[in-house]
Amino acid sequence: MSGLHALRNIGFLFTDGEAACLKWRQVFSGYDPKVAAEALGLSYNEDYVYVRYFGGDYRLRRADGVLEKPAGPVPGQPEEEIAEHTTEDGWMDLLYMNEALVVYHILGGCKENPRHAGVWVPESSLDPVRIRSGNRTDPLLEAFARDFTGQIPELEAACRSLGGEKISGGDTAWEFHMMPQIPVRLQFYDADDEFPAQLSVLVDQFVTDYMEFEAVGCMVAELLDRLGKKARG
Repeated sequence: MSGLHALRNIGFLFTDGEAACLKWRQVFSGYDPKVAAEALGLSYNEDYVYVRYFGGDYRLRRADGVLEKPAGPVPGQPEEEIAEHTTEDGWMDLLYMNEALVVYHILGGCKENPRHAGVWVPESSLDPVRIRSGNRTDPLLEAFARDFTGQIPELEAACRSLGGEKISGGDTAWEFHMMPQIPVRLQFYDADDEFPAQLSVLVDQFVTDYMEFEAVGCMVAELLDRLGKKARG
């Protein structure tokens, strides 16, 4: 998924996209978790597959393909609406679009015996459309770099709060793990007299062994959205 589409998905609830929501739930109805569970070390039983993503807990209901996370506040959603989407044991299906798509893509797209190349590449280098067109700009990265221009301390505080590990590179650089097996690196150069601020997001060259390409943009959008929320408090 392109950065533009992933950018538009930010703040959009998965259940509000009725057609997409229905499609994904149908695809995952009766889901067999064996491949993903062995590759990612997931636990599962007759009813659920459990996933740890971005430091949070998720589960997939195998019978009907519904993806859930522990119930809690959802900005803009009244308590009665949240209650309607909450199960008796305290899980809800009110996920954001990018959030849901990444977890579904990982569960459905993870290969047997996935590899790590140990080679870091810009996430844009995986986009065949941008490669063919010669356009490597990403509105998602540009917007984030613009928002954090001159705010390295605020960016570093947000990265630290989100569980990032500081690494060398740029004016500041951080490594995150969306899942234990899926690292992502953020590298930020602040603006100077000649150039605007620039952001790069790097992934392992073989990241598509763990998820389909379409989910990479959603994963990047998720990371940047959560960092922005941390910075805004």
